[in-house]
Amino acid sequence: MLSYIYEVGPINYFNLSEPERNAVLSSFVSALQQLSSAVVFHVRLDSMSVVVGNELYSVNYRRYFLESDQSLEGLLATMGLQEKYVRLMEEPVYNVVSSLPRYAVLDNGDLAKAYTITGVSSDLDVAFLAKDMGEGSVIDMTDEVRIRIEPLSRDESKGLIRLHADTLQAKLTLVEIAGGRDRELSQEALMAEEAAQSVLSGAQRLFRISCVLVLREKSLDALRKKADFFYDMIMGAVTELDSPKGIQHIMVSGRGPRHLRGANLFMPTDSVLAFFPFAGLDVIEHDGIFLGTNLQTKGPIIYDLYRKSNPHAIVVGKSGGGKSMLLKSWVSRMAITYPDLAFMAFDSVNQSEYGRGADGSYEHSFAGVTGAKVVRFNPSQPMGLDPLRFFGRRQAASLLAKMAGVGIDERSLRAELNEIAQSGSTSTTQDIFEAKMSEELRKRVNGNLKPLSFMFEGDPQQPYHRTIFVLDDLPNDEELRGSAVVLASALAMAALKSLPIPQKKILLIDEAWAFLSTDDRGRLYFSEAMDIVSEMARTGRHYNIALVLATQYGKDLMNGQGKTVLESCATKVLLHQDAAGQGGGSDLAQQIFGLSDQERAFIERADRGFGVLFTEQGRVPFYNKLTDMEYSYFTTKPEELGKPSAS
Repeated sequence: MLSYIYEVGPINYFNLSEPERNAVLSSFVSALQQLSSAVVFHVRLDSMSVVVGNELYSVNYRRYFLESDQSLEGLLATMGLQEKYVRLMEEPVYNVVSSLPRYAVLDNGDLAKAYTITGVSSDLDVAFLAKDMGEGSVIDMTDEVRIRIEPLSRDESKGLIRLHADTLQAKLTLVEIAGGRDRELSQEALMAEEAAQSVLSGAQRLFRISCVLVLREKSLDALRKKADFFYDMIMGAVTELDSPKGIQHIMVSGRGPRHLRGANLFMPTDSVLAFFPFAGLDVIEHDGIFLGTNLQTKGPIIYDLYRKSNPHAIVVGKSGGGKSMLLKSWVSRMAITYPDLAFMAFDSVNQSEYGRGADGSYEHSFAGVTGAKVVRFNPSQPMGLDPLRFFGRRQAASLLAKMAGVGIDERSLRAELNEIAQSGSTSTTQDIFEAKMSEELRKRVNGNLKPLSFMFEGDPQQPYHRTIFVLDDLPNDEELRGSAVVLASALAMAALKSLPIPQKKILLIDEAWAFLSTDDRGRLYFSEAMDIVSEMARTGRHYNIALVLATQYGKDLMNGQGKTVLESCATKVLLHQDAAGQGGGSDLAQQIFGLSDQERAFIERADRGFGVLFTEQGRVPFYNKLTDMEYSYFTTKPEELGKPSAS
C-alpha cells in the first residue's frame, strides 16, 4: 500500500524559454538520481465548480499526483516544488464493478479501456505525452495517465544494460554478416552502448518504467471511436502499444499483481525525460479562481495566488488595456469564492472606479458586489493618519514635506522640517504646526499642510474587513493623493496583519505609481513606500496577505523599488503595450519579461482584456472573460452600460 500521496500543479513546460526548460529538466534529473524507491505519477481528469461573477460553471481539468511508499518531500524540494504541493490522505481511484474482455465497467456505468506502452523509439521528445500533435495531445484524450518509475540497484542495472547493448550489437553483426545494412538498428545499437557506458560509470541510473493510459466514455460505441482515434494518434509517437484482454479491471484500477498492471520498459536517466510527468498547457488549480480563457487550450484558467511561493501579483498595462477590469473581476470572484476573504483596496487616483459603478451607484459597483465599506478622504471626517504614528521621524518628515509642497531639491526647507520632526517636543503633526519655523516653511505648512489636518487628527479608523479607500474628495494633486495612499496603506497593512493568519487577505493598489515612480535621477517620489512594500514582500506570505499592484509603465519596474516589487511577485500579468509607448512600451516589456518576438507582437496588438500570465509554472496568453453583470458593473466607461461583454 503506497502511503505517501501528494498533489502538485503542472509546469507549463512548452511555453518556457530554453534556459527555463533546461532548469526544469535538470531539477527533474537530479530528483531521479536521488530516488530510492518506486514513485507513481498520475495525471487524472477531474471536474470542479467555478464561480464567475454571478454564475456557476462546471469545468474539467487535470490533476497531478505522486505516490510512493516513502516520503517524497526531498524529491519535491529538489524539483523546486517544496512550497507547491499538498499532502493528501487519498487520491481519486477507479471503482471497477465488472470486467469485459476488452473493457472495464465503472461504478457509475462508464466504460474504461487501458493501454500500456510496450515499445518506444530512441528519439522520443521530452514530455511527448503532453505535446500538441495538431489535434491535441495524448494526455488530452485520456482520463488518466499513470507512469511508474522504479530505480534499479546498481548490480541489476549493470546486468540489464549490458545485456541490452550486447543483444543489439549481436543483431547488427548478423545483419552485416549477411551483407545487409540497417541504419536504424545501427543507431539504436550505438545509443544503447553509450547508455550502457554511462550507467556502468555511474553517470546515469537505470529505471524500470511502466506507462498506462486509460480512456473513458459513457457508451461502448463512443469508447470504440475514441480508442480508434487514440491508437492512430499515439502510434505516431511510440512503436508498440498493447491493451491486453482479460486484465482490463487490473490495468484500469491499478490494483492487482504488479506484473499485470503495465508492461515494463528499461531506460537510463536521460531517456526517462520523455515521460516527464508534469508538462501541461493548462493552468487549472484546485480551489483556484477563474481568471480567464487560456488562448492556447481554449479552456479556463483557474488560478490560486496563495499556492505560490509568495501570493503577490503585479499587473502592467497601458491605460485602456483592462487593468482595472481584470483586478475587479479577479478580486470580486475571490470574495465570492472565499467568504472570509479580507481586502483593503485603494481606488483610482483620479476618480472612483471601485467605490461606485459606471452608473454612479454603490450597488452596481465593485464595492457593492463584494460588500465593501467605502472610506472617503473627506475634510469632515478625521482620519487619524498621522505620519508620526506609522513611520520613523525622518520618513514622516519626508512625507509631510511632499504634502506641504516642498520639492525634493529644496534641501534647506526639508532639513528644517526634518529637524522639527526630530525634536523631542514633537509627537504629532499638530505639534509641527505649532513649532517655530522660517517664514518660507510656515508659508508652505499653513498653505498646503494645514488644510489637510483632518487626515492627521483623531484616532486611526478601524477599517472594515473589506474596505475601499476613495481619494477623489482630495484636491486634484497627484503627490497629495499619492501621499494619502502611502499613509492609508500603512493603516491597511496593520489592520490586515491583525486578522487571523489562516484568513486570506489582499492589499490592492490600482495605479501603484506612488510606490514605484522615480524622478529623472532615479529617486523614489515616495521613499516611505519602500518600507511598506519591503515589509509586505518579506512578511506577506507569513500573514497570508497578497500584495496586488497595477501600473501602466514598464519603466517603473526597471530598478530600485520597482525591481524589488517585480522580483517579489510570483504572479505577473502583462496587458497591451504600444510598440514605442510612454514608459518604455513593448521594447522595455520584452526586456523585463523576457518576451519572445511572437509574444511581443501579441502584446502590441492585444485588445482590452488580452494579455500574458506569468507564473512560476510557466506563461500563457489569456483573455479576461467577464459575465454581462461583471462587464456592466466594472466598466469604467458609462457609455458601455447595457452592452454585452465580448465572448
